Amino acid sequence: VHAMSANSYPVAEAAATEFDADLVYQITALEDIDACVGSTHTGPKRVICASQPLLDRYLAATREPPELAGLIRPGVVCTSEPTCFLETDRDPTLLTTADLVPHAGVDQLIQAVALLRDRGHQLLAFLLGGGPEEHRLRELCQRLKLAATVVFAQPAGTALKAMVGADIFVQPGVEHAISARSLQALGQGMAVVGVRGGVHDAYVPDETALLVERSEASLLADAIEQLLKNHARAQALAEGAIAHMKKHHTMSAMAEKTGAVYREMALHRATFPLPRRSG
Repeated sequence: VHAMSANSYPVAEAAATEFDADLVYQITALEDIDACVGSTHTGPKRVICASQPLLDRYLAATREPPELAGLIRPGVVCTSEPTCFLETDRDPTLLTTADLVPHAGVDQLIQAVALLRDRGHQLLAFLLGGGPEEHRLRELCQRLKLAATVVFAQPAGTALKAMVGADIFVQPGVEHAISARSLQALGQGMAVVGVRGGVHDAYVPDETALLVERSEASLLADAIEQLLKNHARAQALAEGAIAHMKKHHTMSAMAEKTGAVYREMALHRATFPLPRRSG
């Protein structure tokens, strides 16, 4: 039984107990660590962490043997080359898929866009997330006179399609869970701006992304401005991100490593007949 998140752990534990099955805990968020460490399940289990920071935090929080936990990074689809700033006859485009919830940093990003406008930059910012803060954030855009610059949009289809052709992807807050969309952005040829800390290890400073110290409008604006002024650097970051994702986040490696965990657990349960001695 493979439990994919903290919300599924109780059901997965009950199923594993009922059918005498091995249990795999998937950890992709800080809340998963708390739930896994607090579990009272006593059957055979393994723990798979989606990033090195999550694995380190899990091992620091548990008394379980370290060999029961491992690192398997999610696989993502990658493009072959950078796609940012290839079209010079249009305004640069910026997008974020951050949820519109408190403390996600989207309000700081909106204020950063206002700062960039005041510095003379023309760009379009697309907010692809949803959530309870949308009304408040729309009001913020109106106060800052950004109605023509900031677009609230729910993409038709997947967010991956919306990323094609965009120039800059911004993750404006510290991430407490591995985001598939952030990983996809790194593999889709955009220049990425993020915030230090959190659970991702795919954000390698100045190699795969520009990182700021805090979710703060002025810091986000400065980082974005660097890319707006230096397209060659933006494309170099995008190139580095694609190379990193192809090395560390392939679909084949994710499948092979997960299969290896399953095979190891199955092997522990297997019984092998011994040949009878003749005579």
